[in-house]
Amino acid sequence: MNPAGQLAPDKSAESPREQRNTHLDGIRGLAILLVIICHSFGDVRSGSLLTAAIVNLADFCWIGVDLFFVLSGYLITGILLRTRGQPGYFRTFYMRRFLRIFPLYYAFIGVLFALALLKPVLRKEIPFAWLVLYGVNFEVALRGWPWHSVQHFWSLSVEEQFYLVWPAFIAILPRRKTVTVIGIAIAGFIVLRQVTDYLAMRSGYDLVAYFLLHIDGLMLGAMLAAYHREKPASDGMRRAGLFTLAAMGILVAAGSVRGKALNWRDWHGAACLNYSLVAIAAAALIAVSVYSPGGARINRGLSARPLVMLGKYSYALYIFHYPLDTIFRRLGLHSFSIGWALPYAAMLTASSLAVAWVSWRVIEEPCIRLKDQFFSYKNKARAAAA
Repeated sequence: MNPAGQLAPDKSAESPREQRNTHLDGIRGLAILLVIICHSFGDVRSGSLLTAAIVNLADFCWIGVDLFFVLSGYLITGILLRTRGQPGYFRTFYMRRFLRIFPLYYAFIGVLFALALLKPVLRKEIPFAWLVLYGVNFEVALRGWPWHSVQHFWSLSVEEQFYLVWPAFIAILPRRKTVTVIGIAIAGFIVLRQVTDYLAMRSGYDLVAYFLLHIDGLMLGAMLAAYHREKPASDGMRRAGLFTLAAMGILVAAGSVRGKALNWRDWHGAACLNYSLVAIAAAALIAVSVYSPGGARINRGLSARPLVMLGKYSYALYIFHYPLDTIFRRLGLHSFSIGWALPYAAMLTASSLAVAWVSWRVIEEPCIRLKDQFFSYKNKARAAAA
């Protein structure tokens, strides 16, 4: 404690942009690529055992969202652990999140609202109240899967709700017990998800879906960040991550032949634990990357320019790809043929990337400059040291 009764600032705090590495950008790029593949292969018909396995495997690419969650938990918690105790801890975090997330999000909603004024059917289709309040995941839980062009915003709602409460949670944690307490919280949420799933099956509401479903994934990434901070070098963790990835690869390969094994729609009751297995696999990938040298084979692969580029624009890609997919389908550009699925995925990725590049230049990059100019962690650390 300092003389003013405030926790001493973390001396290792520095700008997250300085600590950015291409490996994690590559993981982010891999996550958005998986999501686009999942949506591109949606409704594709399969005939033979081989094509059925391909379609099942593509459908399982929804795990890209879970990879986003675990990575977000890891990155956000790493920032919070480096900066807790600094003056302006909450203000700096929330303003940086505000400038990174809100401008593009609400600009997109504004364009949708303007289109809805011209096309009344959109006013009935799109839940603007839920969108504005970051509550699309609650809409899904209470009303079921909505099937509109912004249904994928449920994951943005989950992350924003996590950002809202997690800084306070990290601030009050005892520093020497951070990993332990987060681990207990993960176990508690897994139990809560099982209980809620049982109640949901009796009530008719999907109370688990898109809310409690992935909280343990976000916290698992947070626990990895806390552990990595305590033990920045651990060959045992790297080996454990490799073993986990190998085991999950075998399970996924077997499950792709048996379609229901990968079908999240059937994951109720004890099968709800599969969500935790997916999160563990995502955490294992991140752990192998951060505990391996920069020149390791896995990090060379994750640093491939296409993946890093997709990772850079992943936020806008996630926002735009599904509305574009909806438009392309209504124009008849999507086909049920598996032979057209991969070219369609390439077309959807390229068009989404073009729109994302424009949004980056016009909205995101200027806001990031404002974020680093007025709410820099590096400046806060220097002020605290002074």
